[in-house]
Amino acid sequence: MVDMETLKRTNPEQYNACQMIANTRHSFFLTGKAGTGKTTFLKKIQEEVAKNFLVLAPTGLAAINVGGQTIHSFFGFKFGVLGPGETGTLNPNKIALVRHIDTIIIDEVSMVRCDLIDAVDRTLRLYRKNSAPFGGVQMVFVGDMFQLEPVALPQDREILYEIYGTDRCYFYKANVIRRYDLPKIEFLKIYRQSDPIFIEILDHFRTGNVTMRDVMRLNSRYVVPGMESDRLKITLATNNKVAKRIKDDRMAGLDSEAFVYTAIHEGDTRTLKDSVESELLLKEGAQVMFTRNDSLSRWVNGTLGTVKKLTQDGIVVKLDNDVEVDVDKAVWEVVEQEYNKEKKTCERRVVGRLQQYPLRLAWAITIHKSQGLTFDRVAIDLGPGAGIIRELISENPNYDRYYQELRWMLWDDEEACSEAKDSENKLVKAMFDRVAPDSKFMQMLSREREFGTAEYVSFRKFVNGLKLALGY
Repeated sequence: MVDMETLKRTNPEQYNACQMIANTRHSFFLTGKAGTGKTTFLKKIQEEVAKNFLVLAPTGLAAINVGGQTIHSFFGFKFGVLGPGETGTLNPNKIALVRHIDTIIIDEVSMVRCDLIDAVDRTLRLYRKNSAPFGGVQMVFVGDMFQLEPVALPQDREILYEIYGTDRCYFYKANVIRRYDLPKIEFLKIYRQSDPIFIEILDHFRTGNVTMRDVMRLNSRYVVPGMESDRLKITLATNNKVAKRIKDDRMAGLDSEAFVYTAIHEGDTRTLKDSVESELLLKEGAQVMFTRNDSLSRWVNGTLGTVKKLTQDGIVVKLDNDVEVDVDKAVWEVVEQEYNKEKKTCERRVVGRLQQYPLRLAWAITIHKSQGLTFDRVAIDLGPGAGIIRELISENPNYDRYYQELRWMLWDDEEACSEAKDSENKLVKAMFDRVAPDSKFMQMLSREREFGTAEYVSFRKFVNGLKLALGY
């Protein structure tokens, strides 16, 4: 049990959130930086507060991390924009459940669109026969709005603009939330990191207030390609295509025999497809990453290792500390919640199980999929636009000092790439000659004088603007 007096003294924000959930029916927004204990708090509160909880998340991976279901699967929503008259479709078991739910927790709410929130509101009011917001259910929206934003296709954004008057489709743009003030509780105490300098840098990147001092500190950790130690590292890539190419190239370079380990599926395991390899292809010498914490604490989710031995019945992995471990299969479960009429409680029911080795190839991973993982050493592949931006900035003295700062973020091997740079420089100069002074791109450059703050970390916008201006 949590000692509330101790919690009130050591972490007043968590204390307030606990009191809000335990003793009120008020909905609120729970936020905080990465590492402030939001997920741990949610798991603990469900264990200790005598309420019927329903936990939902926007993606299958996020739902697994919090032991819940996806919003779409629970409410039976279609994919795409949900219009003002659309509701979900619930079966009798789910109808009984929503009529007895006290609190719904939606995790990773930064990725949830406003139309989805309004559809949740309409569906709850319909099936609970209650006209209050969300049918009278307490809603706890959890997430960091500086992290991943909602995904919407261009055609979806056009429809969303017609409905909401904006294409910035964050959850708080929902009509149901606009109608009343949603209280906010922000967790401040950071548990994941202890280095105050690193915490400060992360916070500056999070809010877009990056300084040259921050960039210099990061550059002090830079290792020239080819001169780093033999310790394992993973490449963070901007998209699946780049990550797959890196992994395929490295696997092709191994002469050892390939083994395929097929997962054992029971029931409905569709939501696990992004979390677990259904067909795990490995070779001795391959770099792998653990995808589950070890019960014996030998590794955690994200630990890197090298495959030392493969057989049909087992896998041996050498960790970065040179310790070799036998890896056993792990079991993932897919749960749904249902209402127990006799006990008058909401209970979890396992609807699917998947058994597989908790490993995946790990020379590279997308930045999107790396969320929630901890790596000691990384290489960052900024994609094809990075080199163009760096040369664009360094070769054109007309840009102000804010744009000059960006080049510190883009590193490469100067000697190895000198020949490519020469040709790229010519291309960049030719490209700039084609940009009209009154173009939207040049107007953007003039308007975004504070590039070092609000737009600093959004340099992809800078690349896309250039490509658009040049017709690429």
